[in-house]
Amino acid sequence: MSRAFTLPDRPRVDPPEDLRGLVPMPKITPLPQGVSLVPVEREHSEALNALFNRVFGQERPLAHFLWKFWENPAGPPVGLVALADDDGRVLAANLGLRKRFSIQGRESGGVLICESASDPDYPSGGRLYRNATIATGFWSGECNLPISFGGQSTDEAIRIGERWFGYRVLFSLQPWRLRLSLGPALRRRFGAAGAWAARALDPVLRSRLRRPGAVEVLAGPFTGEFDAFFERVRGRYPVLAWRDRATLSWRYARCPVGRHRTLVLRRGGRMEGYLIYRDWVRDGVRLATVLDLLDGRDSEAAEALLCAAARDAAEQGCAFLEFCPMPGSTAEEGLRRIPGAAPVENERPDHIIVTPLPRCTEPEPWYWEVERVIVRAENWYYTQGDCDYRD
Repeated sequence: MSRAFTLPDRPRVDPPEDLRGLVPMPKITPLPQGVSLVPVEREHSEALNALFNRVFGQERPLAHFLWKFWENPAGPPVGLVALADDDGRVLAANLGLRKRFSIQGRESGGVLICESASDPDYPSGGRLYRNATIATGFWSGECNLPISFGGQSTDEAIRIGERWFGYRVLFSLQPWRLRLSLGPALRRRFGAAGAWAARALDPVLRSRLRRPGAVEVLAGPFTGEFDAFFERVRGRYPVLAWRDRATLSWRYARCPVGRHRTLVLRRGGRMEGYLIYRDWVRDGVRLATVLDLLDGRDSEAAEALLCAAARDAAEQGCAFLEFCPMPGSTAEEGLRRIPGAAPVENERPDHIIVTPLPRCTEPEPWYWEVERVIVRAENWYYTQGDCDYRD
């Protein structure tokens, strides 16, 4: 069993003056009697997965949980688990995925805070949830992970996070949509006759998309060319989550959710960009959701990849291509050039929380330098696959 983690009675290291007010220093309250906090271990997996399934009304298999938290090539998860001292029951937890980042060309660590819950039958569940979350922030800092972030947050979670933990939304992604088929609309209105009409009209709809000849669908596994491309372009982005072949293979090829297809742009035989989309069904409609697009800051590459992805997704039977581009990015610029692509104004933006983490012990100077970079939204390049999008 892990050694218990003792929450400090106060934050012990003040951040540099220019980061004060940005690094959260939450008020710390004592743990309830009879409860201990311990760093998450693999042996907690079955109980944790059962707790999350119970709280969120899901039926996730244990193998899915193990893939997500324990097969990650960046390393084991980061988080604190609250255990009952008398019988070892899991009462609450706050878990994050360990992430690798390139920060102005330097490798750094980070943590994606992605799953938290408390036992609804425990009488001090809210207090315990708060304890576990604050402790996870301090524990992550002590693990030399300066960055905490998360996407797909609900409005309620954002309000609680701002009030209890000092979280803040750093940037938001507006959903865009490109219609690939008239089938869903015509079927809804005209039934079988509408479906027949859509088959005749869809080729005309898709004819607006140009055919970029340099883009191919990846037929096999992620290879060393993805490593080489990432190393070549990562210095162009001040803040970029790691995208080597080991990460991409874990995140997409072995992901138990949905089906992922990868398109690669090559010029002169050399990779100049790639796109990964998820083929899945929501509310009875097949969608292609772009989860990763790395174009090396070349909007023409982004446009070519998005057009090719739209054509490929249409062949797979998808009715829409969806993408939430980073505001002001070359990916957004390329998307704007595609006829028919438009923001979905009535769909909630994806709000991304980014939080620099406090320390209990004095860190090396690079720790604060990383935090100075990550608190500026314009430094980030982010796609929804950097989070655990519906995983």
